[in-house]
Amino acid sequence: MNGGPAACAVLMVALCAALSCPTLRAESSQDSPNCLRTPAQAELLRHLSHQDERQRVVIERVNFVAYTGMPESSVQQLTSEIQRKEFYADRDWRVDVEDTVRGAWQDQGYFTATVEVIPEFILADTKGQRFSLTIRVQEGEQFRLGDLQIVNGGSEDRPTLRVRVDDTLKEVETRDANTNPAATDTVFPAEELRQAIPLKSGEVFSTRRIREGLEALKKLYGSKGYIDFTAAPQTDVDSEHQLINLRIELDLQAQYRVGAVEVTGADPKIENELKSILVPGEPFDTEKLRGFFKENAVRLPPDALQRRIDLRRDEKMATVDLVIDLRPCPTVDD
Repeated sequence: MNGGPAACAVLMVALCAALSCPTLRAESSQDSPNCLRTPAQAELLRHLSHQDERQRVVIERVNFVAYTGMPESSVQQLTSEIQRKEFYADRDWRVDVEDTVRGAWQDQGYFTATVEVIPEFILADTKGQRFSLTIRVQEGEQFRLGDLQIVNGGSEDRPTLRVRVDDTLKEVETRDANTNPAATDTVFPAEELRQAIPLKSGEVFSTRRIREGLEALKKLYGSKGYIDFTAAPQTDVDSEHQLINLRIELDLQAQYRVGAVEVTGADPKIENELKSILVPGEPFDTEKLRGFFKENAVRLPPDALQRRIDLRRDEKMATVDLVIDLRPCPTVDD
């Protein structure tokens, strides 16, 4: 195998970003519900933060050169995406463009693609600084997924369960058959873990689809109370055969169970429904709770999932107390 440290580092950043989505959280107040800002308040905050003074960068034209393998329809779609995005002159917006373009090529298997953005200033007007871009892409080889290994993480001196999975082989190995099963339990069957990754061996390697798989694993373990679960991807680039072998190391952390549940301001039906899915002593199912708030959005305050839940964890007991505040917000617009 031929390692590609720089390319691996790029993928690690891209894939690990998939696991940085917000966890369930809230900011609570004993005196009043955590309400959204009124339009007047939001406008005042925008004025005070001088957001209007930030000078925008407007991309007038995009010209891609040097590529050969990317479908023209994908290039046109990427051009539209770049022209729609908001860029500002007070930051290195060219890096944002490079990351966007590189990600698009990596989604098509061009794992080692390099991108150079050459801006040409056109003019500045009331809408911002206008530029034309020439984007040079050196694609390199198109890679496919080789071997996929899903490993229950742990230090080398601790027994772990290894699940090696591809499309024709499912194999379970333990370092010590006499160890405590709890220390080697993967929670889910190997087949279910494999199905969470929407990419088969031999298919074009796509960072987007791997990110989707990592997010699916996060949701899967979140449904069993593993609220601190992480999945760390590691790659081994086989340049000779244009394959990327992927190893995903799972770190379950502690399994949390539901402790006390307090619901304020909800009608009795909603309160009973919430408490029916938050049963003390049962694993804290984050996905079931998310699903409830999504399905009942019209019956609940705006942004309730992000702003109206206070999670109070007890690490020693591995429990989570929940305080859910659904009191209505003031209606005055001032």
